[in-house]
Amino acid sequence: ITNSGRIYEKINNSWELELNIGFGNYADNRSSNISDDGDKVVISTYTGGGQNGSIGGFKVYHKFNGSWLQIGADVLGSNIYAFLGDEITISNDGLTVFASSNANEAGLEREIKVFNYDGSDWVLSAQLPCKDWVTDLKYHSDGINQYLGVFSSQQSSTYFSMGPEILVFKLNGENWTMV
Repeated sequence: ITNSGRIYEKINNSWELELNIGFGNYADNRSSNISDDGDKVVISTYTGGGQNGSIGGFKVYHKFNGSWLQIGADVLGSNIYAFLGDEITISNDGLTVFASSNANEAGLEREIKVFNYDGSDWVLSAQLPCKDWVTDLKYHSDGINQYLGVFSSQQSSTYFSMGPEILVFKLNGENWTMV
């Protein structure tokens, strides 16, 4: 898997292209992640937005009987500065996607949006607060508990500064809480 929207599989010591994921015009693939079993992939993009903005979005694919099929519809950010999916990760089973929304214009808050697959589409199930620019997301499950690590840094117009902030969220029942 690469950030350019391509999935490769190693066959007989050679990497073979299996899927080329596109988002249409004005799209630049941004971030990607793969489920533990290797059968589900999420890939995000900068898309739309125009000058200095991007709504962002993501797609999820599942490998079924040797073919990659899209799961649900494309998920897009809510406004021109959403930057949805600037950083993205997927749960071990591939049924939950965590996407940063680094909105920092028009008074919008930065947050992590949690989407669950309901069998036909992706449903927003939680919005987790994050005050700084998200630079990485890490999901972990030990089979009993589920955690999301959020790594972020304050950002000026030209560089990241002021050291990292690390947040950890835990799923308690149906709610994600900061630990």
